[in-house]
Amino acid sequence: MNVCNIKKLSLWGVRIVLVLIILFWMSTIFGFSAETGTQSQGLSD
Repeated sequence: MNVCNIKKLSLWGVRIVLVLIILFWMSTIFGFSAETGTQSQGLSD
């Protein structure tokens, strides 16, 4: 493996970690809002 491949892998690794953090952050926010009983799905119907 040359340096170029290692840089590409590290870039993909950072992207994947960022996506996982964002998904986890969003899931905690939606989970908290669902626990309070205010769901946006009921308003959209």
